[in-house]
Amino acid sequence: MEDRPTWKTGEAMAIPTSDPVVHAVTSTQGYLGYCVHAREFFCGLSRHLPVTCTQWQQNSPLHDDNDVLRDRELLARRYGSERVVSIGLSLGSAFYILEDAPGPRVGYTVWDTTRLPDTWAKPLTMVDRIWVPSYWARGVLGDNGVDVARVDVMPEGVDAVVFRPDGPRIENIANLPGFKFVNVGKFEERKATGEMIKAFDDEFAGEKDVWFVVSCYNPFEKGFDLRAAIRALNLRDPGRLLFIPPVPTHLDVAKLYRSCDAFLGASRAEGWGLCHMEAAACGLPLVTTNYSAPAEWAAGQAYFLDYEMTEVKTPFFIRRDGDQGEWAEPDWGQFRRVMRHLVNNPDEARWRGQEISGHVRGNYAWPVTARKGADLIREIAAG
Repeated sequence: MEDRPTWKTGEAMAIPTSDPVVHAVTSTQGYLGYCVHAREFFCGLSRHLPVTCTQWQQNSPLHDDNDVLRDRELLARRYGSERVVSIGLSLGSAFYILEDAPGPRVGYTVWDTTRLPDTWAKPLTMVDRIWVPSYWARGVLGDNGVDVARVDVMPEGVDAVVFRPDGPRIENIANLPGFKFVNVGKFEERKATGEMIKAFDDEFAGEKDVWFVVSCYNPFEKGFDLRAAIRALNLRDPGRLLFIPPVPTHLDVAKLYRSCDAFLGASRAEGWGLCHMEAAACGLPLVTTNYSAPAEWAAGQAYFLDYEMTEVKTPFFIRRDGDQGEWAEPDWGQFRRVMRHLVNNPDEARWRGQEISGHVRGNYAWPVTARKGADLIREIAAG
């Protein structure tokens, strides 16, 4: 098993002194997508370049702008601006914190619809380069008036040490007879969680030995009530659903994936799809919409769903013109047929799971993507 780097201070690093120092401005503390992304990427990057991190999250009472200003002043004084590359990994509206930062400034962000919030417009001009994880996202920025010559595609990755096909399982789930679908992530409109549950119920209500294991919640929706959300679906056979509360660690998430047979991720849009990729790395065949980032990194590997573009009707960010953009509405009839096909062909499901696991673990393990990031940073530092 590969040793993993840890965040420590005062350690000597066998890195050429000509390499730039990376000042990461982000939050690595937590389990949400941005935090996981930041923690894994910068930890992997520290194998190649010297990295220092200021913990900062926009609008967080625990993180303060003054912390960032203090740290970057210390770095500029010690190394000079020519030796520092400042990278903010956050929502695009947060990039104001990089204005006047020493050295080249990189804003690394992820988004999910075809329109950007108004609050992103000015901060995006305050950085020299913008990183996004997919060519789809690069196109979205271009469609919103950003010069794509300033935009680099820097993929996310997967922890191939934790998320792998072999390893412990959750035995009371793994030992259930029959075929087990699983979904992990936020319960929300963008991820079409309710629609997936309803389509599963429509297809398999009354049948034995087919299950949908659901580990979903929404900490961002005030007063979110999972039970009420499920009752509103008017399911015919809710006994086919197994609800798992949020699990405490990624090791536990990996156990959950390995206890099931296929991942259902028919999202309307994914800036990357961390849960999709982690499940695939564990050897689960992936059912997802042939749109946004998964259409790139899972190309030729997933069970892809056709779609139609539809307007985003539920406002979740601020635009003066009211245009929330579009995303993809999956073909729900096809979704049901793919689920049925997997249940009827479990050997094919296992084979497809093995194939996509090898693909993502070989091409998107964090050390692989971190190496690409290091090369890109050296190019940016060299001008």
